[in-house]
Amino acid sequence: MRYIETDGGRLGFAPNEQLDCTVRAFALVSQISYRDAHAMLAKAGRKEGKRMADFGTFMKAWCGRVCNTRYVRRAGDCGITLGRYVKDHPTGRYLLRVRGHVVAVVDGVALDLGEPKWRAIVRGAWCFEDIA
Repeated sequence: MRYIETDGGRLGFAPNEQLDCTVRAFALVSQISYRDAHAMLAKAGRKEGKRMADFGTFMKAWCGRVCNTRYVRRAGDCGITLGRYVKDHPTGRYLLRVRGHVVAVVDGVALDLGEPKWRAIVRGAWCFEDIA
C-alpha cells in the first residue's frame, strides 16, 4: 500500500503542535490550509494538544454526509482494516478514523506523518466531495 509522508502544512504554522492528526488530515482531504483547518476545529471545540471530543458531529455538519457507514465499527462487528479500506477505495478523498488516530486518504494514497498502521480497524469514514 502507498503512503506519502506529510505534515499537512503544520511546519509553516504550528511546528511544535502535538496530537494534531485531526487537523492535518482534515486540511489535506478538504484541500484547505493547516491554519484554516486549525481555526475551524478550534471553533468547533478542539483544544490544542488534546483530542476532539465531538469530532463525528463536526464532520457530519461540515462534510455533509458520512460515507460507507457499513465500515464504521460497532460493538460486535468484525470491522475493516485501514489497508482494506484504502484498497477498496482507489479514488476520492477520505478522512478515516482508527483507534487514537485520524488519517487522510486521497486517491488510494494515505497521507500522514509516517506509514499508517494498515491493520488498524476503521471506526469512521467520511467522504469529501466538492469542498473547495
